[in-house]
Amino acid sequence: MEKEKLPWKRCYFRLQSKSIGEGSVVEISPGGFYAEVAGDVPLHQTLPVRIELPYRSKPVKAEIHVLSQQPIQDSRFVRIEAEFVHISEKDRKFLRNFALHYLLTDTLQGFQKEFDFPPGKNLKPVRGDSVIHSILKQSKDARVPVTGVVGGVAGGTRNFFEGVIDRLEGGRIYLRFLTPGVTPRLKLYQAIYLSFELKGINHFFESFIQDLDGDLGPVVSCPDLIYVDRRREPREEGAEEIEARLTLQGGKVWNVPVEGWSESGFSIVVEQNDFPFEVSEEIQSCELLTDAGTLLEGRGIVKSRVPWEEGDAKNRIRVGIEIEKRHGSYRFYRETFTKLEEGFFSKFLSLFNKAFLGIYFGYRKLLTALGRSSVPIEIVRYKNEKGQEIVGILNKTWAGKEKRHALIVIIPPAYARRKETTFALAHTIIQNFKRLGKEAVVIRYDGINQLGESYRDLECNEEGKELYHFELSQMVDDLLTTIRFVEDNDTFGCDGIVLVSFSLTSVPARKVILEEGERIKYWIAPMGASDAQDLIQNVTGGIDYLGDYAKGKRFGDVLILGYSISENHFGPDAVRSRTIFLEDAVEDMKRIFTPITWICGKYDYWVNSNRVRHLMSVSPNPENELVEVPTGHLVKTSDEALSVFSLIVKQIWKHLYRKEVNPLPLGVAQAIKIHEVEMARVRRNVKMDYKRYWTRHLLGGKNGKVGFDVLMFSKEYPEFLLDQTRLVLPRVRGVIGDIGCGTGNLVQVMLSDWIQNNRVPELPDAPAIISVDFVEQALTKAEKKHRTLLEKHGLVGYPLAYYNIDLEANGGLLKHFEKRHFSTLIASLVVSYLKKPEGVLSQFYKLLRTGGQVIISTLKPDADLSPNVIETLEKIKNLSEEEIPSDLTKEELLDEAKSYINNTSSVFNYEDKGVFRFYRKEELVNMLLRVGFRDISVIESCGNPSQAYIVVGKK
Repeated sequence: MEKEKLPWKRCYFRLQSKSIGEGSVVEISPGGFYAEVAGDVPLHQTLPVRIELPYRSKPVKAEIHVLSQQPIQDSRFVRIEAEFVHISEKDRKFLRNFALHYLLTDTLQGFQKEFDFPPGKNLKPVRGDSVIHSILKQSKDARVPVTGVVGGVAGGTRNFFEGVIDRLEGGRIYLRFLTPGVTPRLKLYQAIYLSFELKGINHFFESFIQDLDGDLGPVVSCPDLIYVDRRREPREEGAEEIEARLTLQGGKVWNVPVEGWSESGFSIVVEQNDFPFEVSEEIQSCELLTDAGTLLEGRGIVKSRVPWEEGDAKNRIRVGIEIEKRHGSYRFYRETFTKLEEGFFSKFLSLFNKAFLGIYFGYRKLLTALGRSSVPIEIVRYKNEKGQEIVGILNKTWAGKEKRHALIVIIPPAYARRKETTFALAHTIIQNFKRLGKEAVVIRYDGINQLGESYRDLECNEEGKELYHFELSQMVDDLLTTIRFVEDNDTFGCDGIVLVSFSLTSVPARKVILEEGERIKYWIAPMGASDAQDLIQNVTGGIDYLGDYAKGKRFGDVLILGYSISENHFGPDAVRSRTIFLEDAVEDMKRIFTPITWICGKYDYWVNSNRVRHLMSVSPNPENELVEVPTGHLVKTSDEALSVFSLIVKQIWKHLYRKEVNPLPLGVAQAIKIHEVEMARVRRNVKMDYKRYWTRHLLGGKNGKVGFDVLMFSKEYPEFLLDQTRLVLPRVRGVIGDIGCGTGNLVQVMLSDWIQNNRVPELPDAPAIISVDFVEQALTKAEKKHRTLLEKHGLVGYPLAYYNIDLEANGGLLKHFEKRHFSTLIASLVVSYLKKPEGVLSQFYKLLRTGGQVIISTLKPDADLSPNVIETLEKIKNLSEEEIPSDLTKEELLDEAKSYINNTSSVFNYEDKGVFRFYRKEELVNMLLRVGFRDISVIESCGNPSQAYIVVGKK
């Protein structure tokens, strides 16, 4: 390969090939590339490859010869040198200009020091040979001065010239020096960076020197891209799949195909008589729509109306419409995440027999045990001005104690969350920055008087009262203390700070940025709350604690998401710090110039997206973005969460380095291993009275009349139970076991369904139903429910039995039942709460008859039940008197529901502590396979999008 004669660029982009697998291209030119791939690859054979690069919706496809390969020390990867043997001229030209484009990054700093019109932040690419030729021709005809910058600028060497475009021929630009006799040092194939001002707009492009014409000037290659520095960007052609929705006078809506678009507007082709607006007139509302969502939206201004003469079209015009960029505008778009095909894991796992799986999973278990020590946990400790200690976890792109300068990403803890909950985001940032060749440090910490290892007052050490002295101003102080630490420590140097604030933390983050804006380069707010009042009201089922406190009402200590909060701390502090109301947030945002990306979950019912939109609309930075993602409020370990974390890396790279990248999400297996290691530290410190906890959870905290049963007033939960019971195959004189039955809702739904559809098995052949739980009061409640239902329908004598058994103590079920006793075993929402779920599933296998079935279910990782909760409260409010339980009033029922909503949040708190765990479907399937079950299928249930898995296996 002619490396010296062609522009090369060090980069990190994905390489795909069936012959050599996936890898990363680390250096590329029009003649070939260097890449890092796993394992050996065949040399000197023609191999097809695909390379994904920016500015291309389609990958570059080519055929290569691998010339050499070298192992990379301490890695399973090898570095290969490859040359292109078959590649289209179009792709080769694109690669040349791609490499030249990235030389801009290396020379930009020096260029800005030399000239009075440096490239600004509004650089936009112009593509298309005809458009580029037209721009260059206008420059030539007007004899516009062209400034050229050649190699050495980044190092401080001044080497530039001024000239004009003399002529354009055959894809070449012939330049002529403006000052005769002044010839800079130029070399063939040297990279060159050119700029000129045309009609008041600065143009920039990269090229390389193809020829030298003596003292006249260099001959350079025509570019594929020209960058313009202006607000009004050129239109992108070929956007037929995009549709514009225009709201006309009188509210009439008009949908029309888009002919071209950019980030500031679009063009359409319409019948002249159909379009009622003249140039400079306003259109009330414009939206650009695709199947994936809205690309642009806002008020439109007609900028041009010109005749359209293509084809046989007559009386048609091309209309240019600009989306008005007002002070404080922001860009809104939707992200979509790709999901695996339904049933993939079931189909895949069915290919393996039990013997092979036993060997495989035994080997995997050994590797996991050996690999735990390879996940480093670096703990840092620093103190605030009061001397109170903050404990954090530090992740760096480099190992060892060497001090390096790096970009710092700070992740404060969300309300009632520990630093360990954001492990996946931290590691996604680190692995991608390392892959892309930039140093980064991520620090996540526990807040003062919050969960975790940082300082807490004595009154906050009792379980459930860890946040008793919670204050929003303390979160502000914690963040300011962390900023001081990252800017002055012995471990790393600070090259800028990015702040990532989840949920309620976005409120104190806003205050910090208002105070320390110049120290924060970029702010990202995933599922961020616009104001404290809105979020607190939503998570408590409609109780406006903060709003009412500001009006003078007092409630005493309150329970928020399972934690007791002192009104004497939380309320007065929120008033003093002006963190309650949206109006205060709006006034703050008007003075924040830091670029912001706010990420909203499409299914997030805790955060009001309309309030977020209003907040973003007043911020003065036009680079701000509002992104909608297909998730709920919780994003920690699910596939969707890993996609959100990759999006965050992509946004950081785009805003700070002005480049589009395709980050790699954290691998599922890697995430599980890291999670286990970090949670092992936490789990050792957790003490839990399981029976006390589940008694309160199932029966309720006030009078024990409702508790868990409040979910039966929802829509999704009864349907979820029905999905499970309809999988049961009633056997003549069989035995159905409802294991971990709680208050008996699953059997209640099953019996009701049989009665309603006349499917009740006749005695004496009806299957017996055995309910098992270790909370005796819950069993008593379940039995009363079932007997009342059967008596109401004249089904006295149906075989029901109830057993008070701890599944993981004293032999569990095997101590009470003989092997092969059951025909069906159901464990609804149970496995996530067991210490050793595989041990219980092994009991199930022994207790089932041959041909029997097991049905287990669990909430998904990051399950978000907020829509279900809000819908339940609304349904209770609309109940008639006859539908309310006889021993409760509607107000009491609502109070019980709100109390339960707060209590049930503790389930997710214990997940954060490493006590409970919500499994992926692959993990559930694997557990069943390991204990011997077969013919396994997975069903998604509980809401839309679904929040739970139901897994069925046979013995």
